Amino acid sequence: MSASDIDRRDVNRISGWLSDPEVSQRRFGYYGCRDPIHRGYKPSIMMETSDAFWRQILESDQGRSIFSIYSDIDGHIGECQLMFDGMRGAEISLLIGRKDV
Repeated sequence: MSASDIDRRDVNRISGWLSDPEVSQRRFGYYGCRDPIHRGYKPSIMMETSDAFWRQILESDQGRSIFSIYSDIDGHIGECQLMFDGMRGAEISLLIGRKDV
């Protein structure tokens, strides 16, 4: 297993995984509008953003680090987010979207 910087191909796969009700329901569920909840950014929107907005959302937030999770055998299998509250507290969020591993 390894973690790497997230890229647009990864976000595209994450968007696909979140469209699977089984994956979304086991994670955070859905907003009232029935969009799957994904903290930090909305994958379906990020696919169409400018490079500057991409960097602002996914790379510039000092309180959040986002990584893609890769298996040596199966490739991209999920995402990890580390969120720091600035008061020595932190939260980790894992999404394993590949159901076949």
